[in-house]
Amino acid sequence: MPCVQWLISPGLPRGGTSYLFSSLADAANRPFIQASREKEVHWLERGSPELLENMYGPHRAGAYYLDFSPGYSRLDGKLKEKAAHLPRDGSVKFIISLRHPVDQAYSHYLHDLKGHVSKGERANFYYPFFGQAAVSTYFVDRTPLFRYLKSDFGTENVLFLNFHTMFDQAAATAARIAAFLSVPQLKMLSDVVNGAGWMPRFVYGGQNGTIIEHGGALLSIKPQSLILLNGPLSEVRRDVPEHVALAALAGAQSWQARLSPKLVRLLETQVFAAAIEGYSALLGEDIAAYAPTRLIAGPAPIPPAIAEALVLDPPIEQRVGMAQKA
Repeated sequence: MPCVQWLISPGLPRGGTSYLFSSLADAANRPFIQASREKEVHWLERGSPELLENMYGPHRAGAYYLDFSPGYSRLDGKLKEKAAHLPRDGSVKFIISLRHPVDQAYSHYLHDLKGHVSKGERANFYYPFFGQAAVSTYFVDRTPLFRYLKSDFGTENVLFLNFHTMFDQAAATAARIAAFLSVPQLKMLSDVVNGAGWMPRFVYGGQNGTIIEHGGALLSIKPQSLILLNGPLSEVRRDVPEHVALAALAGAQSWQARLSPKLVRLLETQVFAAAIEGYSALLGEDIAAYAPTRLIAGPAPIPPAIAEALVLDPPIEQRVGMAQKA
């Protein structure tokens, strides 16, 4: 097996790993980076030498293999167990983007919510931000794991980035990563971050149909149609019985559409105080300076095909004109 260098990102979920992976895997960085076909390889859990070329293609000497699997940070015991067998000679490096924990927790919640409502489990759409399952997933301080990596592998092999500045300062971020990997140069992609993300939405047409406003547009919902507005996972269901639709709407009432300034402050001081202190120490700057004032989920984007099917016809201005003439 050839000598392989690894750049591993163990998290955090919704912490910019997709942006980092896409940037580093770009063709411009090909001389120094060997990317797999998928971002989340989980090589430490499933990899074997025989699978290496299948997942990454032919080996290129001197290039870093990427394993950007945010799920690692949720399995700190397993990650430590696997990491215990990794070399400490500089051939394995870690890169971790840290985001203000309240901001990150809410973004992670919205991300998981979108998947939850599209899994086909129509009987239960209940998914509160402060439910037991969510608390055990999102309200966890990952500082001990990151401290372990820094201590065990050495500061020269673990790089911490500030999520809140790495997009606007892409050139500086690229320079830091290049110096960290001891390569001449790297390029980061331009990207726009939607801080709080967006929330799915159920709409039911009832017996007579209805008209709703969504994202600045008026949509027409046909009778007995249940619409899930959920980005690329949006769907239209026809002839839905009222009790089925009402169950979906009731479950959606549990979704946390916003975090008020008071609630954000409560989470900062009572839940994430240790994480904020730990992240700040790892970054060398106060991450509390990037605390959100409030968090509000935006309206879900709708695929063009579904948007065209729901568009109000005739448009509102024609309806007003027709009503005035009547």
